[in-house]
Amino acid sequence: EEITVNFVLNRRQKVGVFLSALSGQTSFKLHDSQIQSGTHQLKLNLPNNLQGVYLLTVLTEDKRYSKKLVIVKPD
Repeated sequence: EEITVNFVLNRRQKVGVFLSALSGQTSFKLHDSQIQSGTHQLKLNLPNNLQGVYLLTVLTEDKRYSKKLVIVKPD
């Protein structure tokens, strides 16, 4: 239902967090706003009934970070 994304910014900048299918097509925009410099911990809600393997991408004005995310719903 929720994921936590941790990151550090060296200056105020726009940050986007996206969840994409492995094909590269963006499926969901989880966050998109200006964030102050410093250490951050964003708690983001996942769309309902989402399962499978996705690419979680954090996009700043300077860099792009991606990590594979496996979402499994309990029975």
